Amino acid sequence: MYKRQVVLEPNFVVLDEPTSALDMLFQAQMVDLLRDRPSGDAWRAGRERPVSAVEGGRSPRRASIVAGRANPSAVPEIDATGLLVTPGFVDLHTHYDGQAIWSERMTPSSAHGVTTAVMGNCGVGFAPCRPGDHDVLVDVMAGVEDIPGVVMVDGLPWHWETFPEFLDAVDAGRRDIDVAAFLPHSPLRVYVMGQRGVDREPATAEDLALMRKLAAEAVRAGASVLHIHARWDDGKPTQDANRYRDILAAIRARCPETILQVSTGGATGMSRAERLQPLSLNPEMATLDCGTLNFGGDEIFVNTENDIIAFAAVSYTHLTLPTNYSV
Repeated sequence: MYKRQVVLEPNFVVLDEPTSALDMLFQAQMVDLLRDRPSGDAWRAGRERPVSAVEGGRSPRRASIVAGRANPSAVPEIDATGLLVTPGFVDLHTHYDGQAIWSERMTPSSAHGVTTAVMGNCGVGFAPCRPGDHDVLVDVMAGVEDIPGVVMVDGLPWHWETFPEFLDAVDAGRRDIDVAAFLPHSPLRVYVMGQRGVDREPATAEDLALMRKLAAEAVRAGASVLHIHARWDDGKPTQDANRYRDILAAIRARCPETILQVSTGGATGMSRAERLQPLSLNPEMATLDCGTLNFGGDEIFVNTENDIIAFAAVSYTHLTLPTNYSV
């Protein structure tokens, strides 16, 4: 079975130095060293290295990177003499949910050394979605990410309803890089609650039970990361470590293999120490950015340079990967 979960160890790309490597990147597609991996950030090609080349992000083929000599048994062949073979980037915050359906090129990311892009960020996306709610999700994406609605209306075929069906639709296409996906919360909430979700009414116990069931199904189908904002029962945001502990324990009981990303900015007006509480639970990932980008009024906060340094240091202490997330 094709495993669609993101692997946080990046693939490798061949880079020209010191000029642009765009032609080489498109020729090489993406390469992942099968053995004898480099220990540093890059190694200079000095001898033959067997690799697995993935054409269009899908079909594995054997290939070789060679240093100035032919290897007739390998197809394709990349002459890496004088070049660098470097780790590609895993872009953890993208909105290619639509582009991954209608395009083979995940530009601009794929033109800049990115070999895996994670979509479904900011809680917006296109699955799960009932046929009558297509316009709702298009409007949310257009409002949050400023993607023209007409592009999505014309480009999305909507031959899916559930999140697993959406992943099947993504998997059916060809792309120049790998993609992975969050299960976005806004589509999940609207799918379960209908207009009540659109109107931001509180979720009932029955709503939450169905959301948990669908989230577990999404993880089994290949959803890569769960991003978590915690709230009290009255809907008020919180960074309380005990509240996060209960949430993380419940998720891990159902989906022990999933990657959990906690928020450090979901509750405005809190001190640095209060916002860092969830990191005491050693989650795999935590948000770290310059502040909110899409809220107004009193909900805006800014992380200073000293905040960012302090958050990164605490993340390092807890072996938590800090990642950009703008809400």
